[in-house]
Amino acid sequence: RAAFERAARGPAAAAAHLVLAEDALERGAWRDAEARFAALEHVDPDPWAGWTRAWARLGRARALAQAGRNPEARQALARIDAPAHLAGYARWLAAQIAYRDRDLESAAAALRQLDLATWNPGLAAEAALLEVQVQIERGRFAAAESLGVALEQRLPHLFAAGREAAFERVLRCDLQAWHAARARGTLDELARRRILRQSPEESRLPRAESVLLLQEGAAGTAMVD
Repeated sequence: RAAFERAARGPAAAAAHLVLAEDALERGAWRDAEARFAALEHVDPDPWAGWTRAWARLGRARALAQAGRNPEARQALARIDAPAHLAGYARWLAAQIAYRDRDLESAAAALRQLDLATWNPGLAAEAALLEVQVQIERGRFAAAESLGVALEQRLPHLFAAGREAAFERVLRCDLQAWHAARARGTLDELARRRILRQSPEESRLPRAESVLLLQEGAAGTAMVD
């Protein structure tokens, strides 16, 4: 964690602080998580073409929901309209929070906006089931039955289509690169002190920016692999 805190420049810094924010959220330290995510909302330039700021807004909303500040969380989620994957996940979280608040109208409206099937069929099926449940609790039994029948017909195709889709981006921490980068730092310092004749060749050991990568990965919500 201390090493992540020292990251100060470029994409590696944004990635490190996202990891720290997610770690705080997982530990239940919602105030720390909210502050970290809020700071990342204003990163400029965004190293990943809008993903950093949107991920930060999504994370801040999750921190607010963890604190029970649901109206603020829903407002934060409503501001996420791109990238498409994160916007879809934001609508899904907004529907869940509205359902917990017993705001069935808003939950139904959020669920109608969802299109998750092309990148996360599991979430798409879960959202469809929640939509059925919302209609039941609204007393709209015919609508619930219609949605249930449609879901039963869609399920086999849903997961087949999901296997062919491009997955959402995942933040990955390469531990091998982490240890190699630390070794590079040690060797560079030994060369600076003339204990070694020269620093390691550029191609031999990765630098710190190789440790954290935002890349296409398997469907899911985990940030660190």
